[in-house]
Amino acid sequence: MPLHTVQVPQTIINNHEPEAYTIDEFCAAHRIGKPALYALVSAGKAPKIMRFGLSDVRISREAAKEWREGMAAEWTISEGKSSVARAKAANRG
Repeated sequence: MPLHTVQVPQTIINNHEPEAYTIDEFCAAHRIGKPALYALVSAGKAPKIMRFGLSDVRISREAAKEWREGMAAEWTISEGKSSVARAKAANRG
């Protein structure tokens, strides 16, 4: 039995990107876990986040696209690690 199952929203499966993602939708659509996203937030490498009140958070389609493009540009083959791995390592110490 898998330890973690990701439920991808039907709109994303149908190749329709939403105007704004919830955190769960963003993580599912981009195939990353919440801990990886939070590591990127701590490292200042997460997509721009919109806040509505205390707990309602969204990531716009445009912010997601900019983030994907930035992550692709940041990939360093010589290091052999993604920004997610570097962010996690930086947060550990």
